[in-house]
Amino acid sequence: MKGIEQTPVSVLIELIQGQAAALPPQVQLPAQDGAPAKTVAVQWDAVDTASLTPGVHTVRAVAPELPELPIQADLLVYANRDHQADNQDSWYRRAKYALYVTFSHNGPLWDGYAVRSDGTLPATFQETLEQFDVERFAEDCREMGVEYVNFTSYHGHMYVIWPSQVVNAHLPGHSTVALTGQQKNRDVVRELIDALHRRGIKLQLYIHSTVGDTFTEEMRQATGWHDPTGYYKRWNDFINDFFDEMAKRYGTDIDSYYIDMITSPDYARRMDVERLRKTLKKYNPQVVLTGNGATDIAVDYGSREDGCMTERFSQHLDDKPAFLDQTVTGISRAWFSSVGAGAESPVKFPPEQLFRYLVLTASANRYGGGLALGATPYADNAVSEQGFEPGVKACLVALGGLIAPVAESIKGTYPSDSYLTPAGMTIRQLPHGFVATQSPDGHFTYIHVLRAPASGDTITLPSPLDGKTFGEAVLLPSGKAARLTQDDNGVTLTLPSGEGWDSLDTVFRLTTASVPEQTPVEETLYTGPILATASDADGSHGAEQALDPDLTTFWGVAAPFKTPDGADKYLQLDLGSVQRVTGLILTPRRDSIRRATLQFHLSSYNVLAGETEESLRPVHTGELPQTVNAKEISFPTVSARYIRVTVPPGWDFQYGDYAVYEDHAYASIGRVQVKVAKP
Repeated sequence: MKGIEQTPVSVLIELIQGQAAALPPQVQLPAQDGAPAKTVAVQWDAVDTASLTPGVHTVRAVAPELPELPIQADLLVYANRDHQADNQDSWYRRAKYALYVTFSHNGPLWDGYAVRSDGTLPATFQETLEQFDVERFAEDCREMGVEYVNFTSYHGHMYVIWPSQVVNAHLPGHSTVALTGQQKNRDVVRELIDALHRRGIKLQLYIHSTVGDTFTEEMRQATGWHDPTGYYKRWNDFINDFFDEMAKRYGTDIDSYYIDMITSPDYARRMDVERLRKTLKKYNPQVVLTGNGATDIAVDYGSREDGCMTERFSQHLDDKPAFLDQTVTGISRAWFSSVGAGAESPVKFPPEQLFRYLVLTASANRYGGGLALGATPYADNAVSEQGFEPGVKACLVALGGLIAPVAESIKGTYPSDSYLTPAGMTIRQLPHGFVATQSPDGHFTYIHVLRAPASGDTITLPSPLDGKTFGEAVLLPSGKAARLTQDDNGVTLTLPSGEGWDSLDTVFRLTTASVPEQTPVEETLYTGPILATASDADGSHGAEQALDPDLTTFWGVAAPFKTPDGADKYLQLDLGSVQRVTGLILTPRRDSIRRATLQFHLSSYNVLAGETEESLRPVHTGELPQTVNAKEISFPTVSARYIRVTVPPGWDFQYGDYAVYEDHAYASIGRVQVKVAKP
């Protein structure tokens, strides 16, 4: 048995890219075999920490009093930047309607995978695939009208639906390499790519970099899940070897990868995220990387996967908040098919509610992916009449039918630059009863009236935020001309004669007549006095602490993110006089890198501005990546004395609250600075 003085010592040190830092002069040896913990002086190998690239680096040390003792530090270097997504104008940014499928064999020890139409579970991986017909599934998707499909390549216990040699070498029997007959070496992913692409549907492949949390101990030993050496190098090697095999196999044929659980403690404590991104982009630099959670260094875009296991996810969708990135909502009682064809329908939402919520998400969805609805086919869809649980396919086909007549105003659009839908907005709370989308070229703006005026045939809109002038308006889908008037007070739209308000969504298409020329504005930081106030604060972390340059102090607010009267939490700045405000700089707190960027991260936010508190209006909405650098926010120049940064409702994740990193939900700002136009 090794004594305390022979046990290898490894310490984790967090650094920020470009940061010159001295390594600790002492390390602590852990208590072992009855011996107490011991602190020893160490001499580190020379390392220039300021020149280290983001990722994990190892440096070794010697303890003079214990020269044979192996000592190393794993330097986890956080990027001091936000990556720029490689696909800013991609299909994904314009996609609004998807199917989210959890089809997998999870083994006997982990619940959750597709049942057969008779309600029974396939007993083996072989049986799970034997009666699954990809062509039938793809045709169902075409009938539903979805733009892309998110499909699990594996889930619990990592049974991979393609012939991965890497997985089979580490976990024998866990890829189709080990199956028999027609299922041996079956590549369901390739079948999906081909069948969906023939129908004009994209594929987003679900993957899971921390799937070891579902493994048995034997599987964890085989893959290095519990081995912290070199910042879990064995596990990172296994996952990256597997991802490299996958990325090479599908190359540029794959449209997107979706990494689950990027908010989890295991992801934060184990994954070399810089390496993960490089591996997945290696053979297809344009592939869209999405992660279940807020955007981080590994992914291009975030996702908000709501649960479907409990009653709190069955509320009326007019009360469900909008998110700025992909929103995943289960429409059945579970992610996977769980009841047979003879059971009562498990569908929770009628297509009419889903349609209205899809329109809301389209107006807010600045980071792509739209609304992905969770429903999974039967394992024996090849022989079942409906292919899905009772009512599922009929609901989604009906939803597609509601979209089709006004598809140009939803599919392929961006959120409007003229009228913002703030993060966290619900249909029931819309201040003017409408939301807006626009064509990618900005030529058309689509006004979706989700809550019609109580009387009359006219709706009044505020002035466009971007200063657009509209030339004409027509009602969709009829194409009948609507009356449009516009002045300094805003825009009014009147229904064509004989037309009434649609109970689901009345759609006006406005044609852009002109857009003010954007003259470059020379900016500077506002240096005058600022009074900071807040809706509330956690303990001693008051609003004023967001104004000083010390990033170890901060304004912080604890969950829930809504006050009892339904208002968002906020930090407000009073500049003392009206200024020409052009943006903000928000810097995360630095008292602890990992806690600041994950647990206490300000994710979705809204910026309101006005000359008076009563005239505050949304001028910007966005999401901050989980990175440590200062975030520069710009918006059209606005005359304002008051600036309010609001924290919208937290993401109600299926297993907890907004932040699942450690103990509770939280949002914080280390420092806020105001950008103004130079006089």
